[in-house]
Amino acid sequence: IVSQSKHKKKMITLEIIGNIGADATIKDINGQKYISFSVANTDTYTTNTGERKETTTWVSCLKKGESSISQYLKKGTQVFVRGSMSINMYDYKGQKTAGINVNVREIFLCSSSKKADPSTSDNNNNAPY
Repeated sequence: IVSQSKHKKKMITLEIIGNIGADATIKDINGQKYISFSVANTDTYTTNTGERKETTTWVSCLKKGESSISQYLKKGTQVFVRGSMSINMYDYKGQKTAGINVNVREIFLCSSSKKADPSTSDNNNNAPY
């Protein structure tokens, strides 16, 4: 999805539903606090020979600021994330690899992990953070 801001700059917006790979952490980047977490999305498909295969795409996510949502961003929690996307190239074991990154604008909790159950909080489960 390509959208335009009021300044007519183009940006790529990414929307992903997936499971958090590890508990979220708070990072300090140049004096600004960010919630950092990764989301995995697994796609299952069948090859022409009938073999069932899975591919998993990992997306690194940063959300500016500290928020009460971070306590619910635990490994295994299913989330919907929307934000602007960027791709970073890096070497991994001698191979060029692309990393997908999202500057998160919205997070919706879809399900909880066993570590934290947002349905027991006072927050609206369907509200973006």
